[in-house]
Amino acid sequence: VIFAVRSANIEYKQPARFNQLLEVSVSIRKRGGASISFQQQIRAADSSKTVLCSAQIKIACLDAQTFRPKAIPDSIDMEKICER
Repeated sequence: VIFAVRSANIEYKQPARFNQLLEVSVSIRKRGGASISFQQQIRAADSSKTVLCSAQIKIACLDAQTFRPKAIPDSIDMEKICER
């Protein structure tokens, strides 16, 4: 299987500065049979924790040969992947 981005909604709230330390987070919002929706945020790593950018990303699981939607295999543990 392969994964492809089906949709992306990104809000740029404030610019990051050159060499600014940032924190990036990702969490699973919804898991369908052949798709996963993520919430992603980029924050300033200082005490303000200001959100600089947020995004909602939906990916689709596809058969690598036919590019048709395919159920996400049980062997792929998305929760574990997001912990990295």
